[in-house]
Amino acid sequence: MTAYSAEKKRNSFFPAGRIFLPICLTALLFYWLCSPGAAAAPERFAYDPPRIAEREGILYLALSLSVDNEDSLGDLLREGVNLELKVEVSVERKRFFWFNEEMAELSFSSQLRHDPLTREFRLTLSGNSQVFRDELLRRLLAGTWKKLEFPLLESSLFEKEEEYLVDMNLTLKRTEVPVWLERTLMFWTRDVVEPEHIVLKYAVQDGSLPE
Repeated sequence: MTAYSAEKKRNSFFPAGRIFLPICLTALLFYWLCSPGAAAAPERFAYDPPRIAEREGILYLALSLSVDNEDSLGDLLREGVNLELKVEVSVERKRFFWFNEEMAELSFSSQLRHDPLTREFRLTLSGNSQVFRDELLRRLLAGTWKKLEFPLLESSLFEKEEEYLVDMNLTLKRTEVPVWLERTLMFWTRDVVEPEHIVLKYAVQDGSLPE
């Protein structure tokens, strides 16, 4: 075999290898996801109706968040998946003949993972330096995600008989996904559950906000 033909064969192999490797990895991923032992991921958010409350002249939004299957969420975390919860909130004054007036907006995030050494779940909240830890995921979420509270605006900014909207977007995503996976799988998404969009309407009546 001449040097020219050997070089030609070697060059023709590598493009095929670059295509074949991601296909093999994708097949292994699907086998793992579909195997009986694979953890079934949660599908949607679970939450109590959001509440608007006034305290010491400030309007607060109270949220109690979780997912529809906390056990499977724990299995997913134990497998090494790191998650991020994001809550984006905007407050608008409703206009009937023009665009709504945006009065305030805020963004909140929370990181959640499992530590295999201590066998604890670890959770952080944006704006809070504390690391919350617990061996039981249900108990950890009960003291954090299920007790979220966001200060919005001074209650004096809300006028009587005006209608206001609190717009909320919720996402729960994987924070670390291999680049080859995102490029190979056309319909791959970082979302662990379906994103949720909530719109809460309220109005000031008789000089006070409804509870």
